[in-house]
Amino acid sequence: MELSHIRFTIIRATTYAAALAVAFVTGITVTADLYLPLKDWLKLTFSHHWVGKGVLAAAVFIVATAVFSLLPVPADELKAKTLAQSTRKLVIVSLGGTLVIILFFIYEAFLKH
Repeated sequence: MELSHIRFTIIRATTYAAALAVAFVTGITVTADLYLPLKDWLKLTFSHHWVGKGVLAAAVFIVATAVFSLLPVPADELKAKTLAQSTRKLVIVSLGGTLVIILFFIYEAFLKH
């Protein structure tokens, strides 16, 4: 099945943008717990720090999707390989972010005090 230029561009851009959004959420989650003025700003601006993280992550995703959609499209024979690579990167970033957050909260709950 041949992947159209537009479908390929959308899939690749959203996959990379999702990976970036996951990395952003991971980073802001840890940072907001270590640097309380950031958590306070999120609460003040968005009514709750979780809401703030969600709004900012959505903004990162939307902007990143627009930027990544500008990348050049490879030749037809490389499209499947390129999408496999972008999906693999998303999985790695997602698993890494999950591990970082779990380990951070284990540290916060049991080892810090």
